[in-house]
Amino acid sequence: MTVLMKIARGAVRRVKRVMGRVPSEQESLELRRREKAERKRLAFETTWQHDGPVSRRPYTSYDEYVAHQSSKLEIAQDNLVQHEQERFTSFVDRFRQCEELASRHNVVCLGARLGTEVRALIELGHFAVGIDLNPGPGNAFVMVGDFHDLVFADQSVDAIYCNCLDHTFDLDKICGEMGRVLRPGGIALLDIYKGYEEGHYAGAFEAMHWPTSRFFAEIIAGKIDAAISSQRNLADFGQDIFDQFVLVKRGAISS
Repeated sequence: MTVLMKIARGAVRRVKRVMGRVPSEQESLELRRREKAERKRLAFETTWQHDGPVSRRPYTSYDEYVAHQSSKLEIAQDNLVQHEQERFTSFVDRFRQCEELASRHNVVCLGARLGTEVRALIELGHFAVGIDLNPGPGNAFVMVGDFHDLVFADQSVDAIYCNCLDHTFDLDKICGEMGRVLRPGGIALLDIYKGYEEGHYAGAFEAMHWPTSRFFAEIIAGKIDAAISSQRNLADFGQDIFDQFVLVKRGAISS
């Protein structure tokens, strides 16, 4: 057992002693949630690089980053498959309610994993494709690719969707790519994880973390020359730890 786990479990045991009885099932679930949150906080504060407001996981190389991120699918696939229909319905609902997205025909989804969001966009009539380091074999909706190095032509994309910018290795590079492929007037639709000042901490696979979601959205907007058009929390869609931002790239909308 790691030192972090011992500290966290010790905190849980102290809570149990204070209660003076065996906790109920609901209380046990809450204790486990707190234990997990404490482990994440301790790991973030003690092992990450904090040389500015945006903190980074200390990868020794880009190859190490790729290997780590590519390994996530094996761990997460069962959960993704089990909840795919639920996630699909959620994506359809929240994409449908995004007014800025409705008029954008083609959409590229970054870090799309199995492609549930791609299917949702197609359901709504968009031309959509996903890219991911490891989309798994036979994935009809997601191509193998790196969101730091997009294969698409300059100013060829109407919209980009991404919910995993916390998995970024090189923020300047990915923002340069998003800004390059987006048309003037195009949008970056970003689901951004709440930050450490908002009580949320990075988990086992996130590569960078920030104080607040708005703070990070403003950084992205500046780097891709875009303006923040809207912001909403996704609690109504079962994603209360995410805020969704629409960034509109500056310049005249091309015909």
